[in-house]
Amino acid sequence: MSTTAELFWSNLNRWKKYHGFTRSELERQINYRIGGLKILEKRGSIPHPRVIDKLVNAFGIEHIEMFTSWTDEEWEKVIGGE
Repeated sequence: MSTTAELFWSNLNRWKKYHGFTRSELERQINYRIGGLKILEKRGSIPHPRVIDKLVNAFGIEHIEMFTSWTDEEWEKVIGGE
């Protein structure tokens, strides 16, 4: 089973790809320092709750969707089979 941080980063990368953001585009979108998310991911850290709020707003999702464990099949259902 994945840790909470691993789930978070896996989901962040899925949502980022789904919305077509590069990491730096996403950081600009949420007004976060360029390269900051990469540093946190390398450390295995989860961002501050305010940053998570900005991320879920940018993605148009609920907070729980950043911490849910999905199989590939379940993920396809979440994004509508796209």
